[in-house]
Amino acid sequence: AVHGASASVDTFARHRRLDAACTDEDKVAPVYLLDELVALIKTLAPDALTDTAEYLCRRTEHKSPVVKLKALRCIKYLCVKGDSRFRHVMSRNSGKVRACTSHTGAGDELRGDAPHRAVREMAKETVAAVFTEGSDEGDGSSSKSGGRDSGRQFGAARPISGGNRIEGFGGNGSGGGTGGGGGGGGG
Repeated sequence: AVHGASASVDTFARHRRLDAACTDEDKVAPVYLLDELVALIKTLAPDALTDTAEYLCRRTEHKSPVVKLKALRCIKYLCVKGDSRFRHVMSRNSGKVRACTSHTGAGDELRGDAPHRAVREMAKETVAAVFTEGSDEGDGSSSKSGGRDSGRQFGAARPISGGNRIEGFGGNGSGGGTGGGGGGGGG
């Protein structure tokens, strides 16, 4: 009986942490909280991991698009940064996440369809993250999930040439700096 009570308390505390990441407030969940959840899922037993995945999937069924979006973002983060066990459990429970790819709802008076469109886009990214094979210690750098922070939208970075020299707009490359008027020391 004591072990059952302890498991219930652990489940309750875990659900509270997940609720804190998926609130109905229009603010992004703090990264430190998501990192705590990553550390937590790496230590969970298989049944607790399944419960966590199912709980997050239930949060994707919430009527609020803000809660849906945060739950999807949390699932994506845990799939990218967490271990392969969570991705495996989420792949078995991916139906509710896939359902969010066709999410619709009444338009917001200020933002129109933007919250619902954000849910659909995040659902696509989350499905991609769930089914992406990656490293178990995912640092996010090798993610193929097509996230917004991939850097591809600005093109590839140019390699630096010229050694330790700082290149800018003002100089012509012949040395001397970027000064324009007067030269030497006339005075």
